[in-house]
Amino acid sequence: MMREKIHKTLFKKFKWSFLILFFLVFLTNYLTFLVSFNLRQNLSFDEKKRGWFYYLFGKYSVFQKNQSSKIYVDWNKLLLILFLLYFPLKIIIQSILNYWQEFCQRKATVFLKKKLLNFASEHKGLIVKNQEEKIYIINQVVPDFSRQFYAVPIEIFDIFVGFFFNLFWLYFLIKSNSLFDSTLFIFVFMFISLLWLILFKVFTKKSEQFQKKKEVDYQKIEGSRIEFFLRNLNDGNKLVYLKEVDSFLDKNSQKFSSLRFVLLFLDLPHLIISGLNLLFLFLYYKLYLDGQGGLGWNLYFVALAVQNIFLLVRRAFKLLPNISSLLKKYKRIKSFFV
Repeated sequence: MMREKIHKTLFKKFKWSFLILFFLVFLTNYLTFLVSFNLRQNLSFDEKKRGWFYYLFGKYSVFQKNQSSKIYVDWNKLLLILFLLYFPLKIIIQSILNYWQEFCQRKATVFLKKKLLNFASEHKGLIVKNQEEKIYIINQVVPDFSRQFYAVPIEIFDIFVGFFFNLFWLYFLIKSNSLFDSTLFIFVFMFISLLWLILFKVFTKKSEQFQKKKEVDYQKIEGSRIEFFLRNLNDGNKLVYLKEVDSFLDKNSQKFSSLRFVLLFLDLPHLIISGLNLLFLFLYYKLYLDGQGGLGWNLYFVALAVQNIFLLVRRAFKLLPNISSLLKKYKRIKSFFV
């Protein structure tokens, strides 16, 4: 039966498209990593790390010597390399990625529509049963599914690559700066932060869904009231209806305001994660260093790496509804064959 083979057919048909897209995603992440990595290395106070452009297969010298034979970073050369890496190269690759993704989404849409139309022509009896639903699936569900069919795996891969580069950067910072004594603190901080984030999401998930449902309900009721008023403009009581609509809109605005206040609290992790590097440095200085001594650039870079990892975690949480939506649309397309 076609509905049982549809996912296998899709992945077999478009596997090379996914491989190309994944490669482009990796390249865009790698170029971003190269820029940030080399900037941080050459801003370091460690003379041994400065004056080099590091890449996957080695390093290239970007230093110069003055009359006293002291080595300085050749910022003209380094910044030119980084500029060319980001502006022409990354922008071109990202543009190709966006274009190719849209192109593949359209190909998947056309492929699925043809399959469904061929099935419809061969099984007229099944299609007649619920014709409006079948038309809706072809015209609305299939394009949305095709978009998410590519967008969700690409986003998952993008998050995975981001994790890889940030964990590598964190490990490199700890190893190269002899911060092994701080490893336990870093691990405990990340574990507690992750645990808090997961628990917050678990305990507020139902509340968030309920609040979003209320928002949709308010919008539907408001839309129906406006529709009723517009359909009865020729009625002799249109002034009465207008006053009722005006009053209802004001009351509904108060409901939306209270709803926004609750959603603001539910968005608390986003606000905290955006300043997680500062929280890390504060706790590190107060708890680990007992409020004594000083902090260096290397520790600040560690804090940024930790924050970037949690920004990726937040992206992963935000992706979960899209995964659920993709699965629902897939089931709906399978219902076409019933």
